Amino acid sequence: MIRTLQVAAILILAACGLATATPAQAQMYWRFDFGWSEANDSADFKDNDFYNSGNIWGEPTGTQPGTLNNIDGSLIVGAGVGYRFTSGLRGDVTLTYRGFYDLNEATFEARYNASITSTALMVNGYYDFSAGGVRPYIGAGIGWARNETSDLSQNFGLGFINTFSGATRDDTAYALMAGVGIPYGG
Repeated sequence: MIRTLQVAAILILAACGLATATPAQAQMYWRFDFGWSEANDSADFKDNDFYNSGNIWGEPTGTQPGTLNNIDGSLIVGAGVGYRFTSGLRGDVTLTYRGFYDLNEATFEARYNASITSTALMVNGYYDFSAGGVRPYIGAGIGWARNETSDLSQNFGLGFINTFSGATRDDTAYALMAGVGIPYGG
């Protein structure tokens, strides 16, 4: 509930900024994002209750919990709407989907597989610097992310497979950005 109120407050402040921009500076824009995301090697998928279930082993004796870290990359697809408040200040709201991550790791005892998706709704602010025909920028954003894992398959071979229920987790998301914008005529 508190996170929802925080996002609502940010959206209200952004709307107030829209009302104060002068017509010569004001400019609405749309954005479409496509890219690729690689997971780092510290995903640390693990048993939430290893000492009672003991499903992901960290060593051959099965007395220590293990982690799974091999997650394949995913295509990123996103879109947003934004507003330029002044020549240097702009903001946008974006929705981004990463739906093609795959957990695929073999350990000494089994092979593990699961699909992972991530959806993020963000409110972002940017400052654009003037540099001739290009616009270097810095930015920051805050929002909400939902990460979902399908059922986890644990395959020991010879037809012996365990399946564990997937899970969904909602959390606060944040972003720090830097880049270069290249305006095009129109």
